[in-house]
Amino acid sequence: MAFFDNFKHKKNLIASHRGFRSIRAENTLPAFKASIGKCDFIEFDVSITKDGVPIIIHDNTLHRTSNIKQRPDLSNKTFIHEFTLKDLKSLDLSTWFKRKDPFKTIKNKLVNKNEIRKDKILTLRELLKFCKINNLYANIEIKDLTITPFDKIIVSKIIEVIKEIEMEDFVLLSSFKHLYLKEAKNIAPLIQRAALIEDKHPDNILEYLKDLDVCAYNCDDEIINGEIIKLLNENNYYVNVFTVNSKQREKELFDLGVKSIYTDFLL
Repeated sequence: MAFFDNFKHKKNLIASHRGFRSIRAENTLPAFKASIGKCDFIEFDVSITKDGVPIIIHDNTLHRTSNIKQRPDLSNKTFIHEFTLKDLKSLDLSTWFKRKDPFKTIKNKLVNKNEIRKDKILTLRELLKFCKINNLYANIEIKDLTITPFDKIIVSKIIEVIKEIEMEDFVLLSSFKHLYLKEAKNIAPLIQRAALIEDKHPDNILEYLKDLDVCAYNCDDEIINGEIIKLLNENNYYVNVFTVNSKQREKELFDLGVKSIYTDFLL
């Protein structure tokens, strides 16, 4: 049993992109709680702290999605890997959503801003425990840590937690840094993997994916097309597309044979 085996008899999978982030702050526990019952699996990003703890955050800094600007005591640090878990747990990762209203869901009265409260950053261990309790499947995106001291250990750290929580059959690993996928195969070959792609398709795409030994192609909606979808489906690769926030586009992609779409709006 592996990730996609759980959906062998189901078409048209919906993935919650960083949780239900159009109504709650992305990659926070409320965003993932809001996803329950509205999607087939959740998607989230994993980076690492200075003290080597895998944590859930998309950006490589805290400026966009935290109250770091209100914390002069932490102003000597910039990048995620420069902060300890204690530093990060002292920050608020949610109330920026009320101020920025990134999807205009507060303005359009789809969200009551009084429901948005302070939230701490999640560790991968905390989130996978939540997934296990709630029978949630997950796509874990491994952030590219090439220019950090953690480039050589991020994959093993993530897989260590997955195995500890016994979630090997419930997760899909993906990354834009494809060397991480090869490393993941060597460490835990039974955990399924997907190549994340944006900007342009790789040359000789079938040979490329065969060399990576992945089962899925997670592609930006901006570059996907029917020809690529058909080619990959005929060669037994799952095609998953991000980020799709239009019901019309969702239908078009599913009609073309896409397995999953990642969306900010779980309608």
